[in-house]
Amino acid sequence: MNILLTNDDGYDAEGIRILWQILKTDHNVYVMAPHKNRSAVSSSITMKGYLEIHRKEDGVWTCSGTPVDCVIAALRSGIIKQKIDVVISGINAGANLGTDIIYSGTCAAARQGVLYGIPSIAVSEDKGDRDKYDFRNLANFIKDNLEKLVDLCSVTECVNAGNRLPWNPVCFVNVNGKSVDGYKGVVLCKFHGARNYNDTALVTSDDEENRVIIKGGRLESFGNSQSDCFVVEEGKIALSLVLAEPYCINTVDLSGFSL
Repeated sequence: MNILLTNDDGYDAEGIRILWQILKTDHNVYVMAPHKNRSAVSSSITMKGYLEIHRKEDGVWTCSGTPVDCVIAALRSGIIKQKIDVVISGINAGANLGTDIIYSGTCAAARQGVLYGIPSIAVSEDKGDRDKYDFRNLANFIKDNLEKLVDLCSVTECVNAGNRLPWNPVCFVNVNGKSVDGYKGVVLCKFHGARNYNDTALVTSDDEENRVIIKGGRLESFGNSQSDCFVVEEGKIALSLVLAEPYCINTVDLSGFSL
């Protein structure tokens, strides 16, 4: 396959470098990744100014923009001449579970791939109890199951849930696992968990301005045994299918509204 690899931790992050090394043994891998850490930028794109693209080595470029900028530049600029078969974003240092998906630049890059009609996969790892990440087991899982993961982007249930994109796939696969020596199983999750970050905003003031520092507190996860947060906690790999388009709830009775 021709693979576009990106991330939000930056092109020199350990997770993307290991995934690149493992995937390129069997596939053509092209890297377009941010030149520095761009975590938690969600689907932000650069609307003013220009992007700086630098070739680092054969098939590897850095981009001054966000993860979504990287996907747009890689797929729309002509820098990569080959047709891309799958977009893979990661491996992210840190889980992207439940409501993390809203903020995640890792997931946003995969979403952008789907918006361009390309099967896409977001991959993230929870460090768990370890002092440092070991991305190799999760990277090997991606390599060994790549075709199956691509097929998941087009499963019937996902296609039926999406009704506005005029192409298939309409969802990306979100992959999460802990940094462990071996996984206890693989689960296609029915639910996304909810995450409470217990954020605080510390305000410091002087005579001219206020400064605010936002910090996350103790992370809490909510859901049931079939949600992604708890599947990963059990030492399994959590797969979830995420619609690229916003999902609209349309079962509310509007008869009581006045005009």
